[in-house]
Amino acid sequence: MNEEEWTPSRKHLLKNGDLVFADAAEDNTVGKAVEISGAEFIKSVSGLHTIVARPIQKFAPTFLGHCINAQSYQKQLESAMQGIKVLSISKSNIKKTTITLPDSYDEQIKIAKLFNTIDHTITLHQRESKLNFEEVII
Repeated sequence: MNEEEWTPSRKHLLKNGDLVFADAAEDNTVGKAVEISGAEFIKSVSGLHTIVARPIQKFAPTFLGHCINAQSYQKQLESAMQGIKVLSISKSNIKKTTITLPDSYDEQIKIAKLFNTIDHTITLHQRESKLNFEEVII
């Protein structure tokens, strides 16, 4: 489908800071979320089997994404998941969850930067390990 066939209304477009949750899967990806950034450059909407959450208050960029994917938050979701072969989570169960927040926006920024640095370092090490492994195979 191209842009001329369907143009979403403004309310359907994702915004920076929105969280997009996977609401169904056959593995442990149910409840995992991504925090939207760069929405001012690309018009996008969420896909099937997703739930969009738009925070009411302002949070530091990437802070909520890290909180939502933390093990402590995911444990809250696990108890609310339904299904045997295909697991799912509902909007109402996501609304019942809680997140512990730092006192200040500046502290959120510091925490987000720390986790971004850790993520970046892990990614670099994974690439390095993959390159070394491929060198052995060749």
